[in-house]
Amino acid sequence: AGIEMRHGITLASGRWFQQGRRELVVGKSVAARYPEAKAIFVYATCVTSMTGDDIEAVCLAAQEKVSLPVIPVNTPGFIGDKNIGNRLAGEVLFKYVIGTAEP
Repeated sequence: AGIEMRHGITLASGRWFQQGRRELVVGKSVAARYPEAKAIFVYATCVTSMTGDDIEAVCLAAQEKVSLPVIPVNTPGFIGDKNIGNRLAGEVLFKYVIGTAEP
């Protein structure tokens, strides 16, 4: 089984945000498309971070349903430039990937 993540926000009158709604859809299509995958990375960008979606909780729930690590990557663009995004992604690799398997 694979997963697909869908995040959405609702705009009321084009001005007000309602907190993001999180849906976790578990299906076989993602795993069928990428049978060699060793992990699934879920990225939070500006909209997801602004609406307060908790991708770490979503990833933990997804990981219980699939046989792969589901890794959250919080990289909202409003916190800085591309270099900061690269640094945050690198820190995620150190935390969740590098050194977690036998050579």
